[in-house]
Amino acid sequence: MGKVFQVVDGFCYYDASRLHESVASIPEGIYPPSLHFVDAPDYVREGWGYDETQEGDARFTEPVPPEGWAYDRETGTFYEIEEEE
Repeated sequence: MGKVFQVVDGFCYYDASRLHESVASIPEGIYPPSLHFVDAPDYVREGWGYDETQEGDARFTEPVPPEGWAYDRETGTFYEIEEEE
């Protein structure tokens, strides 16, 4: 199983998985041709990067957290890293 994302400006913008099983299952003509959808692995979330020049799972990159923060892949959120004293 996987997910279906609408890609906008190099980002996984909208998770359309609850509407479509795969890109191949999207009925022709239901969306304007300007919208771009891709099949993605289950772990990808909205806000991940998408690089169409890559192949397979390498097309998807998780968000880069700002300094002092980390990204939680399980929840898709950022959290502040506690400094050790």
